[in-house]
Amino acid sequence: QNAKRVLATMGDAREFLGATFRVVLARDLPERYTDEEVGAYIVKRFFMGHTESGWEKLQALCVMYQKLIALVRGDIDGDNQDAMSSHDVLPPGQLYGMVVRESLEVMMMRI
Repeated sequence: QNAKRVLATMGDAREFLGATFRVVLARDLPERYTDEEVGAYIVKRFFMGHTESGWEKLQALCVMYQKLIALVRGDIDGDNQDAMSSHDVLPPGQLYGMVVRESLEVMMMRI
């Protein structure tokens, strides 16, 4: 059914996303939202969440695409997973929680 659907405009694409994922977001969004409004929410919240505007999202996707093509061609090397830029920065609460959890696990092993 959806394989033959033509997505010619951004509105069509947002409507398709909204119709497809409305069930998943039923608790988060009001029922009065149209499929296109649900799709716009999905794009804003889940696609390139670090960007604000649609133009920034498009630019980030283009950079990612260019990097992927260069990687496949062998023009660049893959990212080093040990580099500091690849590591997560944990907020103090999460870091403290991990330490407490590990301490509790050690205590439980001793029992």
